[in-house]
Amino acid sequence: MLIVATEVLKYKTMRTLAGVLILAALGWGAAVPAHADTPVTLYESLAGNINITGTGGTLRTNPDGTNSCSVTNNSSMTLSGLPAGATVLRAYLYWAGSGGDPVGGVGPDYNVTFNGTSVTADRTYTAWYLNGYNLYFFGGVKDVTAQVTGNGVYTFADLTVQNANVGGGGGQYCTYAAVLSAFSLMVVYSDPAETLHVVNIWEGFQSYRGASITLTPTNFIVPTPAPATPLSSRILILTWEGDSGNSGALGGFNENLTFCSPAPCAGAALTDAYNPVNNQFNSTVDIPPSGPFSGMNTTWGQDIDMYDITSLAPAGAASAQSVYSSGGDLVILMNQTMSIPNVPVADLSLTKSHVGDFTVNTNGVYTLDVTNNGPNDATGTITVTDTLPAGLTYVTAVGTGWTCGAVGQAVTCTRPGPLANGASAPAITLTVSVGAAALPGVTNTVSVTSGAFDNVVGNSTNVGDPTTVVLMLPSLTVVKSVQAFSDPINGTTGPKSIPGSVMQYTISVTNSGAGGVDSNTTVVTDAIPADTVLCVANACNNPIVAFTCSVTPACGLSLAVGTDVTYSNQAGGGPPYTYPPTPDADGFDAAVTGVRINPTGVFSGESGGNNASFSLLFKVKVK
Repeated sequence: MLIVATEVLKYKTMRTLAGVLILAALGWGAAVPAHADTPVTLYESLAGNINITGTGGTLRTNPDGTNSCSVTNNSSMTLSGLPAGATVLRAYLYWAGSGGDPVGGVGPDYNVTFNGTSVTADRTYTAWYLNGYNLYFFGGVKDVTAQVTGNGVYTFADLTVQNANVGGGGGQYCTYAAVLSAFSLMVVYSDPAETLHVVNIWEGFQSYRGASITLTPTNFIVPTPAPATPLSSRILILTWEGDSGNSGALGGFNENLTFCSPAPCAGAALTDAYNPVNNQFNSTVDIPPSGPFSGMNTTWGQDIDMYDITSLAPAGAASAQSVYSSGGDLVILMNQTMSIPNVPVADLSLTKSHVGDFTVNTNGVYTLDVTNNGPNDATGTITVTDTLPAGLTYVTAVGTGWTCGAVGQAVTCTRPGPLANGASAPAITLTVSVGAAALPGVTNTVSVTSGAFDNVVGNSTNVGDPTTVVLMLPSLTVVKSVQAFSDPINGTTGPKSIPGSVMQYTISVTNSGAGGVDSNTTVVTDAIPADTVLCVANACNNPIVAFTCSVTPACGLSLAVGTDVTYSNQAGGGPPYTYPPTPDADGFDAAVTGVRINPTGVFSGESGGNNASFSLLFKVKVK
């Protein structure tokens, strides 16, 4: 793109889906403000007997300065880096074009033809440049793994772009050599002849002009000894640039790419016959050892190069540093894919599940499943950790071969390795008590590790399966009954309610609701009738308060008479219940006016169509 030195350019990107954006790098003649780009970060990681290759092409038919707005409807690219017998694991097709100007002209085109088949972008992107000519661009990416089966010529067609100036204040695409129409293919393949590699695909949309970008890749460990065969370690770079001749210095920066390992380190320039120093981003396709190779400034609008970094990745290295810099050219880095020999890899994944909602004052159960996705066995101790969120309390965790325990909220389960590639460990059943603090829901995060290197840590921690917590309410019914137990004349045979009679009170409490009563909050109070005195000693009733509890379901309560039964001597029999009773010779205390009974535990709710219940029995004497 040709811009006069007096222009001030602004830049904005819009990312519509996670992934990779492909746009042309435009050569500018003057410094411009900083851009708000999408940083290049780790997008995907694969491991196994695998490696990488790529290719690319353009629909432009001429370089800048020679009718650079001329495009064709179809073109092709040659893929030649796949070894015989290799299997394609990933093939990502990228395309980008000029268009989408709101003033008019051609809009974004996310439907193209790849190798004779119509495809629609999985992820779409737009970018625009406000430089007085309002230049707009779009990009798409499509997973075409099923269509890329081996080496050969792959066609690309039917990409509609804006290749003319837009009137009415629209973009001057031809005048300023801003027409973009290009495509690329990045491929990851497996091959039994390859040694174990980790392939880390870094993606983003990050521009640099008169500046530099530093990436610090990790997520690998080079084995000892490190392989020395050329291209054992390799790096594939995909950028978009529209002016290979505009590579002069700017702001103290030259067009350059350096790499070193481990980081931090002083990098060595990555160059070859097609990518000389100070001109690495120059519209070439350069994929050693088998190609394809193109001369400089032949695939206008795209640049894909692969470099041998074997000598720069020493044994034991677990990090690297790549520095991209540019002077007068604006270059947009889209993809950095590294293939590095690695120590054995075991990708452990953890899934967590539960059934239904959790209910306050009951137990909830999680099921934890650990799987080794390989490609190697998981060695050493396999450890599952779970820091329970507030409102959940550890009860137990069990699983065949697992040893589990908890310290506070931290739950740990371990089992000895190895866990074979493709195998799953026996499930862990984690039981927790659910408290009111868990309302209205919790997210319980669980992680797994082993002694082996894991290149996909994202699936080793499970933050999904959010748990809804509900509070089921109790529904209580209280029934009080009384009957004569004995009298001074008849004893216990046909007793009557006369002065001196002992009367027996029974209070029955039933919970027909689905929810329980919070622990230790079930309280029964009863004012003693004025014409009676309460039994407060075993001499008249043993125990003083007889307690019975339902069995199906269990009521969940217990009663310790010495601590759970208290008395009042206040008028009306109300609080405080702090009076210490003094029984007479028969076990009664006339000073007691009220009793408070507070059983210990959670009063259970209805279960299986049966209600939970308990009853209290105590005695009084008629004055």
